[in-house]
Amino acid sequence: MRVLMVFACIGLTVAGFCVGSDRAPVDPGLRYLGETPPGRTPQVFAAGRISDAGYRLHGSPVFSPDHRAVYWSVIPPVILSVSLEDGRWGAAAPVPLPGRGIQAPALSADGNRLYFQGVLEGGRGSADIWWTDRTDDGWGSPVPAGSTVNTDKLESQPTVSADGTLYFTGTQAGVGFNRGIFRSRWIDGAYTTPELLGEGINSPSIDYCPWIATDESYLLFASSRPRTEEVLYLHVTFRRADGSWTTPVNIHPAMNFSQPARSPSVSPDGRYLFFLSGGRVYWVDMAVVLELRPSAASAAPAAPGS
Repeated sequence: MRVLMVFACIGLTVAGFCVGSDRAPVDPGLRYLGETPPGRTPQVFAAGRISDAGYRLHGSPVFSPDHRAVYWSVIPPVILSVSLEDGRWGAAAPVPLPGRGIQAPALSADGNRLYFQGVLEGGRGSADIWWTDRTDDGWGSPVPAGSTVNTDKLESQPTVSADGTLYFTGTQAGVGFNRGIFRSRWIDGAYTTPELLGEGINSPSIDYCPWIATDESYLLFASSRPRTEEVLYLHVTFRRADGSWTTPVNIHPAMNFSQPARSPSVSPDGRYLFFLSGGRVYWVDMAVVLELRPSAASAAPAAPGS
Protein backbone atom coordinates (compact mmCIF):
# COMPACT_ATOMS: atom_id res chain seq x y z
CA MET A 1 0.00 0.00 0.00
CA ARG A 2 1.25 3.42 -0.83
CA VAL A 3 1.02 5.71 2.12
CA LEU A 4 0.08 9.10 0.70
CA MET A 5 1.29 11.35 3.48
CA VAL A 6 3.46 14.30 2.62
CA PHE A 7 5.10 16.08 5.52
CA ALA A 8 6.02 19.76 5.39
CA CYS A 9 9.38 20.22 7.08
CA ILE A 10 9.25 23.03 9.57
CA GLY A 11 11.05 23.89 12.78
CA LEU A 12 13.68 21.66 14.30
CA THR A 13 16.03 19.53 12.18
CA VAL A 14 17.58 16.45 13.79
CA ALA A 15 20.27 14.26 12.20
CA GLY A 16 19.38 15.53 8.76
CA PHE A 17 15.69 14.71 9.17
CA CYS A 18 13.03 17.41 9.14
CA VAL A 19 10.60 17.42 12.04
CA GLY A 20 7.06 18.72 11.86
CA SER A 21 3.87 18.49 9.85
CA ASP A 22 1.41 21.02 8.49
CA ARG A 23 -1.51 18.62 8.81
CA ALA A 24 -4.18 19.12 11.44
CA PRO A 25 -3.76 16.98 14.59
CA VAL A 26 -5.66 13.71 14.67
CA ASP A 27 -8.69 13.62 16.94
CA PRO A 28 -7.60 11.77 20.12
CA GLY A 29 -10.51 9.39 19.71
CA LEU A 30 -9.12 8.22 16.35
CA ARG A 31 -5.55 7.70 17.46
CA TYR A 32 -4.39 4.11 17.86
CA LEU A 33 -7.05 2.79 15.48
CA GLY A 34 -9.78 4.31 17.62
CA GLU A 35 -9.02 1.97 20.54
CA THR A 36 -9.74 3.04 24.11
CA PRO A 37 -6.38 3.66 25.83
CA PRO A 38 -5.37 1.11 28.49
CA GLY A 39 -4.55 1.70 32.13
CA ARG A 40 -1.87 0.05 34.21
CA THR A 41 -2.93 -3.48 33.26
CA PRO A 42 -2.12 -4.72 29.72
CA GLN A 43 -5.08 -5.02 27.36
CA VAL A 44 -5.34 -6.76 23.98
CA PHE A 45 -4.81 -4.19 21.24
CA ALA A 46 -7.00 -3.88 18.14
CA ALA A 47 -8.83 -7.20 18.42
CA GLY A 48 -10.14 -8.23 15.01
CA ARG A 49 -7.90 -5.76 13.19
CA ILE A 50 -4.38 -6.70 14.34
CA SER A 51 -4.81 -9.16 17.22
CA ASP A 52 -7.05 -12.16 16.53
CA ALA A 53 -7.38 -11.03 12.92
CA GLY A 54 -6.06 -14.13 11.19
CA TYR A 55 -2.45 -12.93 11.11
CA ARG A 56 0.57 -14.74 12.46
CA LEU A 57 2.01 -11.70 14.16
CA HIS A 58 5.76 -11.18 14.25
CA GLY A 59 6.11 -7.85 15.99
CA SER A 60 4.33 -4.99 17.68
CA PRO A 61 2.69 -2.07 15.87
CA VAL A 62 4.68 1.08 15.16
CA PHE A 63 2.76 4.35 14.79
CA SER A 64 3.78 7.38 12.76
CA PRO A 65 4.44 10.53 14.83
CA ASP A 66 1.24 12.16 13.54
CA HIS A 67 -0.83 9.06 14.43
CA ARG A 68 -2.03 8.67 10.82
CA ALA A 69 -0.38 5.35 10.00
CA VAL A 70 0.58 2.12 11.75
CA TYR A 71 2.98 -0.62 10.62
CA TRP A 72 3.47 -4.17 11.88
CA SER A 73 5.11 -7.47 10.84
CA VAL A 74 3.44 -10.78 10.06
CA ILE A 75 4.52 -14.24 8.90
CA PRO A 76 5.14 -15.05 6.04
CA PRO A 77 7.44 -12.03 6.44
CA VAL A 78 5.86 -8.80 5.26
CA ILE A 79 5.17 -5.39 6.77
CA LEU A 80 1.50 -4.44 6.80
CA SER A 81 0.16 -0.93 7.18
CA VAL A 82 -3.10 0.93 7.58
CA SER A 83 -3.56 4.68 7.32
CA LEU A 84 -6.09 7.24 8.47
CA GLU A 85 -7.73 9.15 5.65
CA ASP A 86 -10.82 11.37 5.84
CA GLY A 87 -11.48 10.34 9.42
CA ARG A 88 -11.46 6.59 8.74
CA TRP A 89 -8.86 3.88 9.18
CA GLY A 90 -8.40 1.91 5.96
CA ALA A 91 -7.80 -1.77 5.33
CA ALA A 92 -4.42 -3.41 5.95
CA ALA A 93 -2.15 -3.89 2.97
CA PRO A 94 1.55 -4.75 2.48
CA VAL A 95 4.07 -1.94 2.30
CA PRO A 96 5.50 -2.32 -1.23
CA LEU A 97 9.14 -3.15 -0.52
CA PRO A 98 11.30 -5.39 -2.73
CA GLY A 99 13.07 -8.50 -1.54
CA ARG A 100 12.04 -11.13 0.99
CA GLY A 101 12.02 -11.55 4.73
CA ILE A 102 10.75 -7.99 5.12
CA GLN A 103 9.91 -7.28 8.77
CA ALA A 104 10.68 -5.29 11.95
CA PRO A 105 9.57 -1.77 10.94
CA ALA A 106 10.84 1.27 12.84
CA LEU A 107 10.33 4.95 12.06
CA SER A 108 12.60 7.94 12.40
CA ALA A 109 11.45 10.62 14.85
CA ASP A 110 9.83 12.64 12.06
CA GLY A 111 8.23 9.60 10.41
CA ASN A 112 9.93 10.27 7.08
CA ARG A 113 12.32 7.32 7.19
CA LEU A 114 11.23 3.69 7.59
CA TYR A 115 13.84 1.21 8.83
CA PHE A 116 13.38 -2.53 8.44
CA GLN A 117 15.23 -5.83 8.12
CA GLY A 118 15.17 -7.90 4.97
CA VAL A 119 16.98 -9.81 2.27
CA LEU A 120 17.38 -7.52 -0.75
CA GLU A 121 19.62 -7.41 -3.76
CA GLY A 122 22.95 -5.95 -2.75
CA GLY A 123 22.68 -7.20 0.82
CA ARG A 124 25.56 -8.82 2.69
CA GLY A 125 24.14 -11.41 5.10
CA SER A 126 21.20 -13.66 5.84
CA ALA A 127 19.32 -10.44 6.63
CA ASP A 128 20.42 -6.82 6.73
CA ILE A 129 19.08 -3.51 7.99
CA TRP A 130 17.73 -1.09 5.40
CA TRP A 131 15.82 2.15 5.26
CA THR A 132 13.54 3.86 2.80
CA ASP A 133 12.68 7.55 2.73
CA ARG A 134 9.21 8.95 2.21
CA THR A 135 8.47 10.44 -1.20
CA ASP A 136 5.46 12.18 -2.70
CA ASP A 137 4.34 8.78 -4.02
CA GLY A 138 4.95 6.61 -0.93
CA TRP A 139 8.36 5.13 -0.10
CA GLY A 140 11.57 5.37 -2.10
CA SER A 141 14.13 2.74 -3.04
CA PRO A 142 15.62 0.93 -0.01
CA VAL A 143 19.10 1.94 1.12
CA PRO A 144 21.36 -0.41 3.13
CA ALA A 145 22.44 0.81 6.56
CA GLY A 146 26.02 0.46 5.35
CA SER A 147 28.96 -1.91 5.63
CA THR A 148 29.70 -0.80 9.19
CA VAL A 149 26.31 -2.13 10.32
CA ASN A 150 25.52 -4.92 7.86
CA THR A 151 27.83 -7.94 7.87
CA ASP A 152 27.82 -11.38 6.27
CA LYS A 153 25.75 -12.57 9.25
CA LEU A 154 22.33 -11.50 10.55
CA GLU A 155 21.38 -7.95 11.50
CA SER A 156 17.80 -7.43 12.61
CA GLN A 157 15.23 -5.50 14.66
CA PRO A 158 16.31 -1.88 14.12
CA THR A 159 15.15 0.95 16.38
CA VAL A 160 16.32 4.57 16.22
CA SER A 161 16.58 7.55 18.53
CA ALA A 162 15.72 11.13 17.59
CA ASP A 163 19.30 11.90 16.52
CA GLY A 164 19.40 8.85 14.23
CA THR A 165 21.35 6.54 16.54
CA LEU A 166 20.60 2.96 15.53
CA TYR A 167 20.08 0.14 18.03
CA PHE A 168 19.67 -3.37 16.64
CA THR A 169 20.18 -7.08 17.19
CA GLY A 170 23.40 -8.47 15.76
CA THR A 171 25.63 -11.50 16.12
CA GLN A 172 27.41 -12.24 19.39
CA ALA A 173 28.87 -15.73 19.48
CA GLY A 174 28.58 -17.97 22.51
CA VAL A 175 25.35 -16.57 24.03
CA GLY A 176 21.67 -17.34 23.64
CA PHE A 177 20.69 -17.46 19.95
CA ASN A 178 24.21 -16.03 19.30
CA ARG A 179 22.50 -12.64 19.40
CA GLY A 180 23.43 -9.37 21.08
CA ILE A 181 22.18 -5.78 21.22
CA PHE A 182 24.36 -3.21 19.44
CA ARG A 183 24.40 0.57 18.95
CA SER A 184 25.68 2.62 16.01
CA ARG A 185 25.86 6.43 15.92
CA TRP A 186 24.75 8.50 12.92
CA ILE A 187 27.65 10.88 12.23
CA ASP A 188 28.25 12.95 9.09
CA GLY A 189 25.60 11.10 7.12
CA ALA A 190 26.77 7.55 7.89
CA TYR A 191 26.63 4.94 10.63
CA THR A 192 29.71 4.34 12.76
CA THR A 193 31.15 0.95 13.69
CA PRO A 194 28.57 -0.66 16.04
CA GLU A 195 29.38 -1.15 19.69
CA LEU A 196 28.08 -4.10 21.68
CA LEU A 197 26.18 -2.75 24.69
CA GLY A 198 27.62 -3.61 28.09
CA GLU A 199 27.41 -6.89 29.95
CA GLY A 200 24.55 -5.59 32.08
CA ILE A 201 22.37 -5.48 28.97
CA ASN A 202 23.87 -8.38 27.03
CA SER A 203 24.08 -11.62 29.00
CA PRO A 204 24.68 -15.36 28.39
CA SER A 205 20.90 -15.65 27.99
CA ILE A 206 18.80 -14.62 24.99
CA ASP A 207 18.74 -10.80 24.63
CA TYR A 208 17.14 -9.22 21.58
CA CYS A 209 14.21 -7.14 20.23
CA PRO A 210 15.51 -3.74 21.46
CA TRP A 211 13.41 -0.57 21.51
CA ILE A 212 15.15 2.74 22.28
CA ALA A 213 13.44 5.87 23.58
CA THR A 214 13.72 8.79 21.21
CA ASP A 215 15.92 10.64 23.75
CA GLU A 216 17.82 7.42 24.61
CA SER A 217 16.72 7.75 28.24
CA TYR A 218 15.66 4.10 28.40
CA LEU A 219 16.01 0.87 26.44
CA LEU A 220 13.42 -1.92 26.36
CA PHE A 221 14.28 -5.43 25.19
CA ALA A 222 13.27 -9.07 25.52
CA SER A 223 15.42 -11.43 27.57
CA SER A 224 15.31 -15.00 28.84
CA ARG A 225 17.61 -14.18 31.78
CA PRO A 226 18.57 -15.94 33.92
CA ARG A 227 17.55 -18.92 31.77
CA THR A 228 18.90 -19.93 28.38
CA GLU A 229 15.73 -21.45 26.93
CA GLU A 230 13.37 -19.36 24.80
CA VAL A 231 11.08 -18.03 27.53
CA LEU A 232 11.29 -14.28 27.12
CA TYR A 233 10.18 -11.40 29.32
CA LEU A 234 10.41 -7.67 28.74
CA HIS A 235 13.16 -5.76 30.53
CA VAL A 236 14.01 -2.08 30.85
CA THR A 237 17.29 -0.32 31.54
CA PHE A 238 17.66 3.43 32.10
CA ARG A 239 20.51 5.55 30.85
CA ARG A 240 22.41 7.49 33.48
CA ALA A 241 23.78 10.98 33.00
CA ASP A 242 27.27 9.55 32.44
CA GLY A 243 26.00 7.37 29.57
CA SER A 244 26.05 4.08 31.50
CA TRP A 245 22.96 1.93 31.96
CA THR A 246 21.15 0.76 35.07
CA THR A 247 20.73 -2.95 35.79
CA PRO A 248 17.90 -4.23 33.56
CA VAL A 249 14.63 -4.95 35.36
CA ASN A 250 11.91 -7.42 34.38
CA ILE A 251 8.83 -5.21 33.94
CA HIS A 252 6.20 -7.98 34.10
CA PRO A 253 5.59 -7.81 37.88
CA ALA A 254 5.05 -4.05 37.64
CA MET A 255 2.35 -4.45 35.02
CA ASN A 256 0.90 -7.61 36.62
CA PHE A 257 1.45 -9.66 33.47
CA SER A 258 2.76 -13.21 33.87
CA GLN A 259 2.92 -14.41 30.26
CA PRO A 260 6.18 -14.35 28.26
CA ALA A 261 6.49 -11.44 25.83
CA ARG A 262 8.77 -9.89 23.24
CA SER A 263 8.93 -7.17 20.57
CA PRO A 264 8.34 -4.03 22.66
CA SER A 265 7.49 -0.72 20.99
CA VAL A 266 6.38 2.62 22.41
CA SER A 267 3.87 5.08 21.02
CA PRO A 268 5.31 8.27 19.48
CA ASP A 269 4.02 10.35 22.39
CA GLY A 270 5.77 8.01 24.84
CA ARG A 271 2.54 7.17 26.67
CA TYR A 272 1.89 3.53 25.76
CA LEU A 273 3.93 0.35 25.57
CA PHE A 274 3.00 -2.28 22.97
CA PHE A 275 4.30 -5.85 23.02
CA LEU A 276 3.65 -9.28 21.55
CA SER A 277 2.53 -12.18 23.72
CA GLY A 278 0.78 -15.44 22.87
CA GLY A 279 0.12 -14.36 19.29
CA ARG A 280 -1.59 -11.13 20.36
CA VAL A 281 -0.50 -7.52 20.72
CA TYR A 282 -1.04 -5.95 24.14
CA TRP A 283 -0.68 -2.34 25.26
CA VAL A 284 -0.33 -0.70 28.66
CA ASP A 285 0.31 2.73 30.16
CA MET A 286 4.06 3.45 30.09
CA ALA A 287 3.85 4.89 33.60
CA VAL A 288 4.24 1.38 35.03
CA VAL A 289 7.59 1.12 33.24
CA LEU A 290 8.91 4.62 33.88
CA GLU A 291 8.23 4.26 37.60
CA LEU A 292 10.91 1.56 37.66
CA ARG A 293 13.63 4.14 37.05
CA PRO A 294 16.06 4.06 40.00
CA SER A 295 16.11 7.31 41.94
CA ALA A 296 19.83 7.67 41.29
CA ALA A 297 19.36 7.44 37.51
CA SER A 298 18.74 10.65 35.62
CA ALA A 299 17.74 11.40 32.06
CA ALA A 300 20.24 10.70 29.31
CA PRO A 301 22.80 13.43 28.64
CA ALA A 302 22.49 15.60 25.60
CA ALA A 303 24.06 14.13 22.47
CA PRO A 304 27.40 15.66 21.42
CA GLY A 305 26.82 18.79 19.41
CA SER A 306 23.22 19.17 20.55
